[in-house]
Amino acid sequence: MSMIILGAEYTAGPTQPAHQNHDNHDSYAPPVSPDQLGGSFEFLDLNNQRVTAAAFGGHWTLLFFGYARCRGSCPVATPKIIRAAQMLRAKGIKTRAVFVDIEVAPVGFVRSGPKPASAGSDHSHGGMNHVAAMRALQSTWDGKLIVLTGTRLQLANAARAFMVTREHRPPRAGETGHSINHTSRIYMIAPDTKVAGYGHHDADPAELVNTVARLSATKRAAGPGAMPHA
Repeated sequence: MSMIILGAEYTAGPTQPAHQNHDNHDSYAPPVSPDQLGGSFEFLDLNNQRVTAAAFGGHWTLLFFGYARCRGSCPVATPKIIRAAQMLRAKGIKTRAVFVDIEVAPVGFVRSGPKPASAGSDHSHGGMNHVAAMRALQSTWDGKLIVLTGTRLQLANAARAFMVTREHRPPRAGETGHSINHTSRIYMIAPDTKVAGYGHHDADPAELVNTVARLSATKRAAGPGAMPHA
């Protein structure tokens, strides 16, 4: 079974098999047509600058929504989108890997300093401060990964636009804080900023590369302004 779903391949109903839950920190959302995903959205970068949908134009984007402190699907997906983006650039296809941290930030801004000790215990997939974890994630990949986040409203709107679920659960054995099951799609955003398809966190980078390369070739053949899904 292909892990990639494209607009032209999507069929609603029982013919579209559900994916299985691969680990305790991940839940697959039901399959959905890529045509129903995306649209108007905006985020913040780690310097508190607005990043609108227009910033995704002119290049392909492999986009993943997750948690910088996650120990489940997120550290599986991150190197995959980075590797796939590198492989696509080597083919001459401008591509960026983007990780959007959807842990709720303080209202209106990204905290730039450590959390005060009086603020109580963190929600946590680990012990690291939320913003420190985002900065560490971006630093670890040294320019190969763009890390974004947003205000509560921005993240809520983006979660709605991309149908990203965030289910908070009681902690399982050995966990601190609480668990979050979340949608683990890898979205393929075309140069026209529309979602052309998606895979899941365990999709093979080569499969992502082959799909984006095929879609890119189809777009070039169709001419400027066209973005068929397959």
